[in-house]
Amino acid sequence: MPSLNGASERTEGKWTASLQKKGVRIVTVIDESWYERIDGLRDRTGSGGVVTRLDAEAVLVALVKEVELGDAGYVIPKGGVEAEESIDAAALREIAEETGLCDLTLIGHLGVLARQSFRRNCWQTSHYGLYVTTQIEGEIIDPANYGLAWWPLRQLPPMIWPDERQLIAENADLIDAAVRRNRGMASE
Repeated sequence: MPSLNGASERTEGKWTASLQKKGVRIVTVIDESWYERIDGLRDRTGSGGVVTRLDAEAVLVALVKEVELGDAGYVIPKGGVEAEESIDAAALREIAEETGLCDLTLIGHLGVLARQSFRRNCWQTSHYGLYVTTQIEGEIIDPANYGLAWWPLRQLPPMIWPDERQLIAENADLIDAAVRRNRGMASE
């Protein structure tokens, strides 16, 4: 298990993510309780996307590496929808901010996931689109906190959120077919 700055592992139906802050190891267990709505949590709408590209014949997925969590801190790029912003516009903005990728083509919608936020201070309902690009890298707005990593569609790394990993895994055949069918849609 990689543990440069953090770790993630699955044990007994629970995921744990740990990070180092000022020399102290902080462990967060991602279990079923994260997916139970608690009275009093404010609602937050989020948007993001599974960004893909073809490398030779392999379908790759762009994931955001949460720097403070090290090799275990991968997520799908996403964030909050701002006032007067559409779901799709928010997804494009968030993907660009967290990955630097901006030459994206929306080829479908994958689903909606809902859970408590990482700070457990709101109920996050996130909409996920499926995007294709030919772009390999870009300028990340906050490189101290985010990094871009490309992973083979069927060989994903440990991820912070099991529901995000499940969204990709359960839709792998659909994603693969859609990316191959739309290979000419992304700008060259």
